[in-house]
Amino acid sequence: MRANRSGSLTLLLLTSTATAAPVLANTSVAVSVASAAAAAAHRSLRQAPQQQTQRPDPNYRPPDPMAIATWRNSGHDTELHDESEIEPEDYLWQNLPGRCCFSGHWDNKQKGKDGGPKWVGVNDCSQCDIWGQPDATCHNSKGECTTCGMDLYCEGQPPPLLGGAKTCTGASRIGEGCFDMLKMGVCMAKDLNDCMTHCHHTENCEMVIYYTQEMKGSCTLCSDLTNVESTPHQTTRIYARRPPRQRPATTATSWTADQGHRHRRRCRRRRRGRLRRRSRTWAGTRSSTSIAASSRRSSTL
Repeated sequence: MRANRSGSLTLLLLTSTATAAPVLANTSVAVSVASAAAAAAHRSLRQAPQQQTQRPDPNYRPPDPMAIATWRNSGHDTELHDESEIEPEDYLWQNLPGRCCFSGHWDNKQKGKDGGPKWVGVNDCSQCDIWGQPDATCHNSKGECTTCGMDLYCEGQPPPLLGGAKTCTGASRIGEGCFDMLKMGVCMAKDLNDCMTHCHHTENCEMVIYYTQEMKGSCTLCSDLTNVESTPHQTTRIYARRPPRQRPATTATSWTADQGHRHRRRCRRRRRGRLRRRSRTWAGTRSSTSIAASSRRSSTL
């Protein structure tokens, strides 16, 4: 009797387990499928681009470019530099007639053509830090620069780039332009043109070392690159001497000669006018004197 009861109990348990197994399996599969669907939906929502409906903050103020330049000029926010920073495209600037400047900021107080904030660019080429890519059509002319939405076009062919992350020393170093040795920011208003002007007025100057970030605006004049040393803590670029820009001699001569010819003709006309006025005045005075003398003679008779 006990054996039958235990056997029946065992058979009942096996039957219940066999019946519940498919149900549990189906439940676990359903839970897994639901979890995977929820995770996929979460990822799609997270990766979906959100519509940008937020307008610019009217209280936004652009950071002071002078403060940022001073921070970088003092050596902060920089890393070690070497010549690998120079890209192959950087050597193409020397083939351009000028450069279009892209430095500036969005001004929330002014409205642009599209009704949004107005783009305000810098006013001087020495303040420009963003030039874009040398293969852009914006650099071909001032009109192309305006088409690109910019107002400042710096005319003049940039000097040939020779390298960077070095400076000349010893006998190769023949002078300096503005040189900010103490990193006080005294040269930040100087640009490459100022450095090249110093080279034009220095004998035997064939190339310049221009500091673009740390010690910004500093300039070293070199006769050659025989004696050089690396500048891992300063961003430098080596440029070959570029001949100074001159006006065509024929245009200046012809304009001067034409101007002198016109000036001489004006002088001759003025001189003839003065002589005519003097002759009329003298003739009127003489006739008045003759009439007065005739009147005296007639009264005397």
